[in-house]
Amino acid sequence: PSTGMALALAWLFTGIPTPAYHVLPATPPRTCTPSPRATVPALTAAVRVSLSAADAACLFGRMAESKVHLDPEVGLCCHSACSDCEWRMPDGGYRFDVLKAMKPKWLPCYVERDFADERGTHAAAWAAALFPRGEPIERERYDLADGRC
Repeated sequence: PSTGMALALAWLFTGIPTPAYHVLPATPPRTCTPSPRATVPALTAAVRVSLSAADAACLFGRMAESKVHLDPEVGLCCHSACSDCEWRMPDGGYRFDVLKAMKPKWLPCYVERDFADERGTHAAAWAAALFPRGEPIERERYDLADGRC
């Protein structure tokens, strides 16, 4: 996630940052210089986040889920790793529709996914934690909050 998102998540779930790790952008921050060809504004300031390994693990633990919906096109897979499975990939791996685990270990990259069949719908816990009222964020508001020009 972006460093701004990491800061928001650290504040939301741990309450206090601790000085163990400093996360910086991969490249030095650039200032916004007007250009007629520029399509994406540059960040105007670096964001520094301090988060200990223990706090990062705690944060992951609070957002991780034991179920994730992947590919709705797979259909009803028996998840038995059959050698002649129609969902087997050329490299030997498998395409799965839904993954489940005893302990939470995935962060879904979606807010909600509905398979519109007996496999059901899954809503990501992180979305409910960060946006409890389900309110949308307009692009203009995001750009202002993100420090863009």
